Amino acid sequence: NDGSEGSPFATIQHGIDAATNGDTVLVSAGTYVENINYNSKNIAVIGENRENTTIDGSSNNERVVTFENGEDTTAVLSGFSIMYGNGGIIVDESSPKLENLIIAYNQVNNYGGGIYAHESQNLIITDCDIFLNFSIGAWGGGIYLSDANADMTNVVIANCVADSGNAIFINSSNLNILNCTFYDPNPPLAGSFVWEGDNSINIMNSIITVRSIYEGYYYGYNQNSNIEISYSLLDIGDFYNFEYEGTGNVFGYSRLCLSDSTDFTLAQNSPAVGSGQNGVNMGAYGIGC
Repeated sequence: NDGSEGSPFATIQHGIDAATNGDTVLVSAGTYVENINYNSKNIAVIGENRENTTIDGSSNNERVVTFENGEDTTAVLSGFSIMYGNGGIIVDESSPKLENLIIAYNQVNNYGGGIYAHESQNLIITDCDIFLNFSIGAWGGGIYLSDANADMTNVVIANCVADSGNAIFINSSNLNILNCTFYDPNPPLAGSFVWEGDNSINIMNSIITVRSIYEGYYYGYNQNSNIEISYSLLDIGDFYNFEYEGTGNVFGYSRLCLSDSTDFTLAQNSPAVGSGQNGVNMGAYGIGC
């Protein structure tokens, strides 16, 4: 096969290997049992539909998708379900754009069941649902960020599990969170939303329905984090050592539809409806019930 529409490659990796910077690799619906590596290519890999275009990483002991060779924001991954890997996506010293993805059912021993990002200068995550990922040894069931700069928009992180930071663990990073939904009803033994080190975290128009949010203990290091939360719905069981009010925030039951484990739309009577900045809805999704 030559990779044309009439004679497509059998694997996504073959398409990546044949591409050059600026190319787009289009992937038809189906399940692809493989693990892919962008191998320094600044290309777009676009699935037909994230609901029925799956990269199944169960065939070996690796993350499903790897960015580790300095790829930048023109390296795009979009339109897939990323599943069943030894971790979902690894971003190491690279800055891709991750958009329109389902990242689910991945399990790793340490650091970032859904996404692991280290020394990423401009990571973009948008329109992604990250749920039921596990980091069984340490930190960040949904996402682990370390020494990274990242922007998250319209992202759901739900029902993930880790030793610390079920939803997200942030270490010495700069993170902007806009119109996102965090949902972790699990007991707070591992913490839901945890940071340590020196961080700058800005959260706006978001829903945080978790059991705990706090600054972790960094082995005696005098931490200096700046946390700004505004126009967000805080449905939090315990703040632990973190107290916050902020501008435009709402405290109370989030009233999500939750018709199934992936439904994070808003009920019509949710306090998140119309309560964001300039009257927008809070969270990643609109009214659904």
